[in-house]
Amino acid sequence: MEREDIYAYLWGMNYTIKNLRFHPGHDAEGFSCDLYENGKKLCQVIDDSWGGEYMLKLSDGSNYIPKDRGALECAVGDLVHQEEEKRQQKKMTKKGIVFRDKVGLGVLEFDVQIPTLLKKYSNGLEALQKAYNKAVADGKEIVNVSYLASVGVAV
Repeated sequence: MEREDIYAYLWGMNYTIKNLRFHPGHDAEGFSCDLYENGKKLCQVIDDSWGGEYMLKLSDGSNYIPKDRGALECAVGDLVHQEEEKRQQKKMTKKGIVFRDKVGLGVLEFDVQIPTLLKKYSNGLEALQKAYNKAVADGKEIVNVSYLASVGVAV
């Protein structure tokens, strides 16, 4: 199945993950999570980071064997990546101007977090606005726009 076909197949499904946890693995960081399809728990997914396929376990402990394992694993991998990015974004939001580029998420940081910048320095909002305007002019996709607007940045 081509990558475009996999995504077309996956968009027809409503997969979500919950209870995502990362743990040390053999080759890299592994994870486990619960996989839901259309709001109903489908199985537990475990990546032990020893290579090979994910372990898919039903609630009774038996193995779950999907019709298209490759597409399902692709969906889970994308969902885990999205959740990991959300967590990173949440951690970065108050540190500075968060942007997304080809590499992933990045942050234009100040010496202090944004709330401290605004309280401690009379020109804090002006400095933040200037940095925001430059980032936009440089073509950066700003991710924490709603937070920046909430602290007074004209977006």
